[in-house]
Amino acid sequence: MLMREMNKELVFQCGEQMKALLPSELDENQQLLKKGLLLFRKGHVYNAELHETIITANVQDVIRVSVKLDLEDVSASTCTCPARFLCRHILALFLYVYAATGDIGSFLEAWKNEQPRTKLKSFEKAGLLQKGTRQKAETVQGWYDYFENELAKHIHTALSPAALWQTLFYRYYGKIKRTTPLKEELKKLYQLHAAIFTMKKMLESLHETHVSDFMLEQIAYPFIDQLREDIYMKTAEVKNIAHSFTVEDFLSDSIFNVRELLFASEYFRFERVMVYRHIWLYLLNRKDWVKEEYEYMAERLKEEIQEKGPFIIESDIAAMNALFLQNEDDIVMERLDLYSDLMLPYSFDWIGYITGRREWQRLRKWSAYLFRHITGFLQEDLSYGEKRQTVSFLLTLFSEYEEHTGDKEFFERACQKMLPFSYAEYHYFLMEEGDYETWTELQQMVGFPLHEIERTILKTIEKEAPDKLLPLLHDEVEHFILEKNRSSYKQAVKYLKQLKRIYKKLKRTEVWESYLQKLIAKHKRLRAFQEELKKGKLLDA
Repeated sequence: MLMREMNKELVFQCGEQMKALLPSELDENQQLLKKGLLLFRKGHVYNAELHETIITANVQDVIRVSVKLDLEDVSASTCTCPARFLCRHILALFLYVYAATGDIGSFLEAWKNEQPRTKLKSFEKAGLLQKGTRQKAETVQGWYDYFENELAKHIHTALSPAALWQTLFYRYYGKIKRTTPLKEELKKLYQLHAAIFTMKKMLESLHETHVSDFMLEQIAYPFIDQLREDIYMKTAEVKNIAHSFTVEDFLSDSIFNVRELLFASEYFRFERVMVYRHIWLYLLNRKDWVKEEYEYMAERLKEEIQEKGPFIIESDIAAMNALFLQNEDDIVMERLDLYSDLMLPYSFDWIGYITGRREWQRLRKWSAYLFRHITGFLQEDLSYGEKRQTVSFLLTLFSEYEEHTGDKEFFERACQKMLPFSYAEYHYFLMEEGDYETWTELQQMVGFPLHEIERTILKTIEKEAPDKLLPLLHDEVEHFILEKNRSSYKQAVKYLKQLKRIYKKLKRTEVWESYLQKLIAKHKRLRAFQEELKKGKLLDA
C-alpha cells in the first residue's frame, strides 16, 4: 500500500514546500487549491505509484493527465496539462499523498492561518473549512461537504441493503432536503443537489454487496425512480429562476456533480442517462458549457473504448447530447444508427424536448430515425407493457405534431408502422376521420371482437356507413356458432338480426336470404342453434 511505503517526514516536508510555493494571501492560490482539493475529494486521482521520492499518478479532469510529484523538490514536479506550474493536478496528487499520511484538515488550517483573517473570505465561501460547523457553506461544494458529513451519521445504522436504501431515502434524504440555504433563490437548486447526491450514493451502494434481480426491481428501483421524479421537478423549478446571476454561478459549479451521477454505477443505466440529459437539456444548456462538455465526453469515450470500460454507452450518449444541443441532429442520428433497435428509447428525451419547443421540422427529421427502428424494436424480446408504453409515448408526441401542423397523413403512417400496439390510437383516429372502411380493415387485421367495441361506436357506423359493418358481423356470427353452446348461439342470433336489419336498409334482402339459407344448411346438425333461430323468428317453425 502507498501509505505504508511512504516516508511521513518527507511528505510533511513536501507540505512545507507547498505552503511556500502557494502563498495563501493570494486569491488565485485560494482558487487553485480549491480546484485541486475538489479533484482529490471526488476520487479523480488514481494509479498512484511510489518510485523512491517521486510519486506518479493519473488525474481525471476534463481530460486525463499524467502527474509526477517530486517529494524532495516540489518545483521539479511535472504534469502533462498545458497549465503552468503549479497546476491543480499536482496539487490534487499532493493532497492525495498527504491524506495517506496525515490530516488534510490540519494542513489546510495551517495554510489558512498564514494569511490575514480578511483574506479567508473567499476560501470559507468555497466550503473547504467547514469541519466542526453546523452551517452549510453557500457553495455547491459546501453543500456536498454537508451531505457527506450527514451521511456518516446515518449509514452505519443500516444492517442490510434494503435497510440501507430505506434509511438513505426516508431518513437521510428527508433530512438534508429540508435543511435548505437561507437565500430563497438557492433553495430549489440545493434540493436538486440533495436528490442528485442521494441517488448517487444509492447507486454506489449497489456495488458493495451482491444484489439480486428481485432487490433491484422491487426494492431499489422504486427509490431510484422517485429520486428521478424529484430531480425532474426541481429542475423545472430551478429553470424558472436560472436567469439569476447568483444561480448562474451555482449552475456552473453543478456540472461536475451531474457528470458524476452519470458514472456513479453500472446499474440503472437508462435512469442515469435520463437524469443526466434532462438536467443538461433544461438547466445547463449554455453554449460554452455544452461545448466544454462535448470535449470532455468525447475524450472520455475514447478512453472507455480503449480500456474496454463499463461506460462506453454513457459517454457516447452524453457526447451525442452535447451535439444535439448544438443542433447537430444528423450526426446524432448517424451515431444512434450504429446501435441496435433496443437503443430507440434513448432518443425519447430528445424527441420530447423538440416537441416541447414546437420545433416541428426538427421532429419530422427525427421521425425518419424512429421509423427506421420502431419495427425492429417492437419485434424484440420485451414485455407487452414496455412496447405499449413506447408506442403510447411516441403517438402522444405525434398527435401534438398533427394538431399543430394538420399533417394527418404523418400521424396515420406512424399508427400503421406501430400496429398492433397502436391499435387504440389508430382506432379513434379513423373514427374521427370517418374512414370506416379502413376502420373495418383494422378490426379484421387485429382480430378485435365486435362485442368488445363500444356500442355507441357501432351505432355511429351503422348510421353513417352500415355496409362497413357487414364483414365484421359475419365474422362475429361464425365466432359464436363455433363456440357450440346455448348462450353463444343466442349471441349469434342477436348479430344475425342486426345483419338482417342492415341488409334491409341497404335494399339487399336477396343477399341476406341467400346468406341465411346457406348458414342454416351448413349448421343443420346443431340442434340448439336451430332452436335459437326459431326463437329469434329467423327460421320457420
